[in-house]
Amino acid sequence: MVVWRASPHTPSELFTHATTTANLIGPEALTTAIQQQDGTSNLLKYAFNLDINAPDRRTLVPGSGTAGLPVITVPSPGVMRVEYVRRIGSGLVYTPRKRTALDAGAWQPLTAPPQLTPIDTNWERVRHDEAFNPVTVGGMFGSVEVTLP
Repeated sequence: MVVWRASPHTPSELFTHATTTANLIGPEALTTAIQQQDGTSNLLKYAFNLDINAPDRRTLVPGSGTAGLPVITVPSPGVMRVEYVRRIGSGLVYTPRKRTALDAGAWQPLTAPPQLTPIDTNWERVRHDEAFNPVTVGGMFGSVEVTLP
C-alpha cells in the first residue's frame, strides 16, 4: 500500500468536495454509488480522473493517457504491465495486484517498483512491469484496488 503526498484535508473531505462540486447528494454521493449506471463507482471515477457527472468508463491510453480505468497489457513475453493514473495528494490508497488464475485464490501485491510520469500538479501516470515465467505461469491477471482510508 502506498499513500502519497499529504494534504491539509482528509481523503474523505477531498472526495466529498468532488461529489458536492458535481452536485451529487444523498446515496448518489457515496463512494460505491454507480449513479450514471455505467458500471463505474464514484470512487473509481474520482481516483482515475473520470467524469463523475456523466457515463464514463474510458480505459487509459497506455503511455500517454491522462484519464481512464487502469489498463493491463503484455508488452513482451513474460511481462505484465499495469498502468494507471493516480491523483496526487488525495490520500487515496492505490494497490496494484496480480493473480495467476481467476479462481478463489487471493490477489497478491505486485513486486515491480512503480515507474512514475508526472502529468500535472494533480496527476501522475504509474506503470508497473511485473515479470513472470511464461513456462511455469500460463498467464497473469491484474487489477488496481482503490481505497478511501
